Amino acid sequence: MHGVAVIFETIFPNAKFKWDWLNRLKTFVFVTLTFSIFRSDSLADAWLLWSKLFAGGSHNFVIAMSNAFNMPENYALIKFMSMFYPAGQNIVFMSTLVLVLVISAILIRGKKAQDWIATRGQTKFGSFVMAFLLLWSFISLSQVSVFLYFNF
Repeated sequence: MHGVAVIFETIFPNAKFKWDWLNRLKTFVFVTLTFSIFRSDSLADAWLLWSKLFAGGSHNFVIAMSNAFNMPENYALIKFMSMFYPAGQNIVFMSTLVLVLVISAILIRGKKAQDWIATRGQTKFGSFVMAFLLLWSFISLSQVSVFLYFNF
């Protein structure tokens, strides 16, 4: 599928949007949808994912999708919520999902990382953001990752 996209862009080089952020969004959607085929156990599972994604679906699907954010990085917050407010775990997952979507929208539409660091990286807020991302990456990389190619 990615080869077909490269051929399409080679044959039709002017098939681009006027705004660069729309081109990045188009690429993001295409890559995400094609990777979902690669990550699914079967084409039927990928089709089920796409049909639920585009046909809407029930409220339970959104909660199940947000439960994918049951990550080691959220362990302390999830543990705290399970002890004092077990029903609030879905709130944590939904909040994480919304936060990731907002950050993604900002990154798709925003400047390149080098430009952002040059302009805002020197401020207190920029330093906080970069320190937070560094800490998050250390926590994420310290976990055991699933070997993606095990099923192949």
